[in-house]
Amino acid sequence: MCGNEKQVVSAPRSGFRSGDEQEGRVPGNNYPKLHNAMWPGLVGKGPESEPPIDLDTMLRLTAAARAGGVKFEGVDLFLADPHTSIDSSKDDIKRLADRISGYALAVGSVVAPVWPPVGGGSATGSAEDRKQFLTMVEKACCIARQLRDIGIRQTGVVRIVSATGVRRDRQRRRLSRQNRTPLHGRRSERKARYHLLCGLLAARR
Repeated sequence: MCGNEKQVVSAPRSGFRSGDEQEGRVPGNNYPKLHNAMWPGLVGKGPESEPPIDLDTMLRLTAAARAGGVKFEGVDLFLADPHTSIDSSKDDIKRLADRISGYALAVGSVVAPVWPPVGGGSATGSAEDRKQFLTMVEKACCIARQLRDIGIRQTGVVRIVSATGVRRDRQRRRLSRQNRTPLHGRRSERKARYHLLCGLLAARR
């Protein structure tokens, strides 16, 4: 494990300053930064749909985009081929950082490839599925930290989902509604799941 990954959550500030648009910033906001997601270049693409959009094209279009004088300040990455391999070496990550900084962009959040089609596994699946899920989360945290150490990533989170199928998720929600617990109970359950995930990751170090 490369180390613990911090989550930074910042609230937007109100107010407008006339100079912001001229400088390409979101008027009155220093946080959160305006980032463009890279996964639309991959998700839903493939042989039976549109071809994937390569990362360099996504970066070029992001850097060139303008709306009312406002531009993107960074990108959020999907750590999956063909954009960014989850098994990237340190040299690969350094080259990635150089490519992104060449467009005057920063990196924010990264998405762990926890879905089975990209090498992950369901968090509610078999023991092997759960093992693969945690492996992808661990590798994503390593890459996120490397990008932070390089200096191109100052904020953002490692995004994960359960990677559970839609039908199974609907069943879980239906059971949840039937056995609805008080609000404080649901909060306790979420807190317990969070600490369980932290414990599983810590056990793998």
